Amino acid sequence: MTEYYASVDLMRTIHDIIHKRGRRIDPVSIDELLKFGVDYLDVDIGTASSIIDGVYTIEWVQTAKLDLEAGTQLPLDTTYCSVVLAENELVHTNEADKDERFKDHKSFQTYGLQSYIGTPIVINDVVWGVLGFARKTARREAFSDLEIEMVRMMGTAVETVIAEQAVRSDLMRQRDDMALIAYTDSLTGLKNRSAGMEMLEQGLATHYKDSCCVVAVIDFDHFKSINDTYGHDVGDQVLIAGANAMNDSLRGSDTVIRVGGEEFMIILPYTDKDNASAVLERVREAVEKTVVTLDSGDVINPTVSIGATTSETGDDVSSIYRRADQALYKAKHAGRNCIVWSK
Repeated sequence: MTEYYASVDLMRTIHDIIHKRGRRIDPVSIDELLKFGVDYLDVDIGTASSIIDGVYTIEWVQTAKLDLEAGTQLPLDTTYCSVVLAENELVHTNEADKDERFKDHKSFQTYGLQSYIGTPIVINDVVWGVLGFARKTARREAFSDLEIEMVRMMGTAVETVIAEQAVRSDLMRQRDDMALIAYTDSLTGLKNRSAGMEMLEQGLATHYKDSCCVVAVIDFDHFKSINDTYGHDVGDQVLIAGANAMNDSLRGSDTVIRVGGEEFMIILPYTDKDNASAVLERVREAVEKTVVTLDSGDVINPTVSIGATTSETGDDVSSIYRRADQALYKAKHAGRNCIVWSK
């Protein structure tokens, strides 16, 4: 009965560590488990290590006397973990120098570890690594049945934490992928209207409050006639080529966005009218030099009209975009293929 209650107490302690204060399962729990194991088993070191392509990597470590740290990599055959993997079950010894499995092992010859207990860490039916505890000198007594069962329980707890973290990481990747799709224009690969307007809104509210930024609205000239003459597939080719030309002409801090159809927007942060004018002229020239050659031999040289404005105190997305769009309208009426600034 005493051993039963001791086992229950150990289970409760391990559960409390990985669910501490009601928090979500966290990899920090593994460090706490290892520290508890090192203290409870009276050993020098506890590790949770991954094993990939024969390379043993210490992912988590708690040590009182040995100079090892997380991230350390060792050949698998130089660690006692190779014995655990060979037997594919929990392994323990208190006199490695007399144990046939350990006395000639490279790890014993290198580190002289007398006491060791380790169990496989299995994730989705695949061995992920090993949870192990070791001591340079022999313990006073061999590992008890209760201690062996405790290490098994700790191995299960570590598996739970790692599996939970893997699921969480996968969900985060899926979320990021979905966000990327939601904010990316499928034709050109540029940021779409939603992403661009959100970026501009955040910028005006924070980054550009005390410094000037420039917004330019860009429209491909006579684009309807290209679609009407050659079809929408060719129109798409023109948009893609023009978008690439614009993007390649920008500085690293600038962003080009496809607003919709043949309309684009460029955000030029932390700049003034003179510097922005040079960049936008480079954009206009790059599009003008773009050549789209069709299978028929016909050649299309697109051009764009650009309306630009500098930010003003109190601007929001609507006001700054409206001024740039009004300047674009004037550029169209000024003969197209030019840049017009708002007053």
